[in-house]
Amino acid sequence: MTRRRFPDSADRLAYQLLPNNTLGVASQLDAVVYDALTGPELADIATDPDGDPIPGSTVKVDVTSGLPDFLGPDDDRDVVYVSVNGGPRYPVAAKVVDRVVELAGQLDTALDDAAADASAKANAAQAAAVAAATAVSLPRQPGKNLFDKATAVAGQFWNGVGSTTIALATWSASPKYPVMPGQTYSISNCRNYETFNADGTPKIHTNNASEGPVTFTIPSGAAFLAFTVASSKVDAAQLELGSPTAYEPFGYVVDRQLAGGRYLADAAANVTALQRAAGVSVYRSGNSLLVRSPFDATRDILMPWNLAYGEESQAAPADVTNPNVVLVPSVTADDLVWPTIATGTAIHNAPDDNAPINVQWCYIGGNHGWTAWNVTMAGHGKATADVGSTWSDGVRTFTLLAVVSSSVLLFAGPYTVSSGVVSSPSAAPGAALTHVSGATNTTAVPISGGVAVTQIHPSSYDHTATAALDGRQVATGKAAGQVLTISESYLIASYKGMVDWAQSHVGTPVLANLSSVPALARVSNTYRITAAQVVVAQRVTAVEKTIVNMGVTQAFPLTLPSGGTRRQFMPGVGAAGGVNFSTFADLATVTGTTDIGPAAYLSPLVPAASMTQWAYDSTGAAQYGLAMGLLPTADGHPSQRLKNAATKGWFIAPTTKKSYPQLAWAKTLNAGESLSGTAYRRYLAPPFGPTELVVSDGADTWAIIERTDTVTDARMPAPELLGQRLVPAWVPTAVTADRVTGSGITYSVPSGPGYTVLRATAEPPRFETLAGATAGAGSYFITQQGLVSAQAYTGGFQTQYFWQMYLPEPVWVDQAVFEVTVVGTGVIRHGVFFHDPATGLPVQSGPLVDFGAVDVTSIGVKTSTPSAPVLLPAGVHWYSQAWQGTNTTAPTVRVVNGPPGVGPLNIGTTTVLMSGSRMGYFAAGVAGAFGAVALSASSAHQLFAPRLAYRRA
Repeated sequence: MTRRRFPDSADRLAYQLLPNNTLGVASQLDAVVYDALTGPELADIATDPDGDPIPGSTVKVDVTSGLPDFLGPDDDRDVVYVSVNGGPRYPVAAKVVDRVVELAGQLDTALDDAAADASAKANAAQAAAVAAATAVSLPRQPGKNLFDKATAVAGQFWNGVGSTTIALATWSASPKYPVMPGQTYSISNCRNYETFNADGTPKIHTNNASEGPVTFTIPSGAAFLAFTVASSKVDAAQLELGSPTAYEPFGYVVDRQLAGGRYLADAAANVTALQRAAGVSVYRSGNSLLVRSPFDATRDILMPWNLAYGEESQAAPADVTNPNVVLVPSVTADDLVWPTIATGTAIHNAPDDNAPINVQWCYIGGNHGWTAWNVTMAGHGKATADVGSTWSDGVRTFTLLAVVSSSVLLFAGPYTVSSGVVSSPSAAPGAALTHVSGATNTTAVPISGGVAVTQIHPSSYDHTATAALDGRQVATGKAAGQVLTISESYLIASYKGMVDWAQSHVGTPVLANLSSVPALARVSNTYRITAAQVVVAQRVTAVEKTIVNMGVTQAFPLTLPSGGTRRQFMPGVGAAGGVNFSTFADLATVTGTTDIGPAAYLSPLVPAASMTQWAYDSTGAAQYGLAMGLLPTADGHPSQRLKNAATKGWFIAPTTKKSYPQLAWAKTLNAGESLSGTAYRRYLAPPFGPTELVVSDGADTWAIIERTDTVTDARMPAPELLGQRLVPAWVPTAVTADRVTGSGITYSVPSGPGYTVLRATAEPPRFETLAGATAGAGSYFITQQGLVSAQAYTGGFQTQYFWQMYLPEPVWVDQAVFEVTVVGTGVIRHGVFFHDPATGLPVQSGPLVDFGAVDVTSIGVKTSTPSAPVLLPAGVHWYSQAWQGTNTTAPTVRVVNGPPGVGPLNIGTTTVLMSGSRMGYFAAGVAGAFGAVALSASSAHQLFAPRLAYRRA
């Protein structure tokens, strides 16, 4: 007897021995499993109870069967024997993994060993797939091309006279194919075709002088079909059912099989299909790369890259030959996309999308150079000996950095140092430049010939860049894999160091000796490129003290379709620059530089972090989209961005409509300090709908949901996250389940716009969870443990008190509870405020939730239920109460004897408040619903925190 391993009824499969001695899937046939060729019956694989001894019987096999593991009494069986419909017993690998791994291994080997050319790959992969299918007893079937060129007889011709061919040079005759009347066939490259009666005599002979594709229906009474093809065209001939399609070599393909809950779909149909299934195909020549991957069911997306792009020779998502992201039909041949993209639809121009940093007066890094000035003077007579000399326009002193040509000179402007930070006025010379020191040729340089702002190149050095596909370096040619990783690192030369070095080494070109110049910062970028997606991690480490703006990524808008529009939605953002981004706003309405800061945030603790943009044609139909944003990790976490980019989280340029997310804005970095963040971009295929993404940075995996409308019980497909736990990264407006099920991620948006970013993990929380915080829905948990007492609000009428609470992870709650121990008059209003990491105080613009007013004219536990569940954030939040209504008798509430929070507590810029009890903050004069408050570190109170409980939603 045997026991089946899996408990669900979908893991049953039977096999039928086919005429070609392979196994096919049996449907509605009797199936019996045996221990040996002559041994006893083991299992009724369709109906025997799971986990119980299985008696012998025969059953009908379900057409939707899956792949079982057959285990013997000792649970160590390698082979079982299956009989279908009373047929012979056939050996079958007992374990799914043995069957599928063998198939996958042979397919991988076929691809690796057949890398010389596409034709060899296709033939080898087809043969390996068929061999593997036979070896592991998986069903196979012919491909669409029914003509096997190996069966064609050279020097023979079907002439329509007899039942056999005639000899005729330069032609080749096909064999006779069994056909049925009424079937439609197409033949490509045939000279003629002929049908035959069942006895082999000719029926209808048709000439095809053009040798173009022909489509016809098998006439009544016909039993066979044959055709003639020029011997020179045998390699391109195709016989197929239905209408003519693109050529495919003759061969067998493996049927779709259910394996371990996933489909091994049409493996080895051809090399293109295999490479699409693999994730990405990468073409490389020198520093130029092209990444090809599926975009939708019929199109591929082409994303160009270059490891040494532009004046600074840094990595960029563009190439001189191929500057655009392009969509092409999936059947497009390699020679039409590489080395030059010669077809398709350009959807995005992204050469400038490798992000630089900004040092308040200049963009630098990301293929940008320091700001400088080209001064034109015909016959200036300056030479290398003059490089490093200084010149004055009467106000400022400029340094000659390079002799660009016989008529152009490159000058760097002066710099200043304040509190250790270098800056430059970036002002052009205002008058003729006269010699100050160092030059051999001291002739003045007039500015009448023209002064043009330019960039100093190079401005970086010590550059390294590598490209690896699934961990192996990408070689010249074409390769297929899952993840292309481009890693680069470089140093930005210090502007002060460059000018100083030039002045102290007159006559020695500084730009040819840049590695001798001190550095401003090191920039490290890692690009993780998968199908239609790029995830970039950037770290900037200061070598010299500086003040930076940093965005990790940036993006030009999508290519505008003729007569169309581009529309952009930004989760958590309302109106900015007169444009409402809480819905899909037309980018044409962005007319000035649009700064997006706290005034535009829909929630004070949710800075602008992402956008979704769609391009529409002239009829209003969505053509393609782009989702881009910062992931909530490292300095990209909202809690850090609220400090490091307090005044501006994003901006959009007026002319280009280019989007610039900001990880940090005007952030001071001392030498040795760094900022790091990770950003994503994903190209979206129509139809238009909510943005639902799974993004991995290689360490963490995130589920991202963004939509403008409300929805109830929606499902986001996420099969790759099945069973994972979902932890909100920050404050969402979309309510989600905390586990991924077979139906995906269940979520609702009670009030649009809706958004959430969820970290998927199979691990328990990283911090010890407070009691009850992760128990089942409907369970209560208290926020502080300790001894309790009672406390009256005497003298505290209309005073709003705040107490610090801490949760190690986000928790959805739908009730808040406190206890009145002695009656009073009026009401107690209570609610929750976010913590502002920039000030250490509660967010002063308003509450996360106002639980409302609770009557205190009776004692007992008081329960408040908000209109919708509330997500309490991970870390600190502030619970608040205020006695309001009637100022006659102060109510008394149950409190915890001890500090409610985990500290620290901001007490301001003096030590005055350190001596007394400090339990939180207060604001006076709060008479109604909670709203904006005015708080400072000096407004600290001494009241114990109410004993508070929440109920998990």
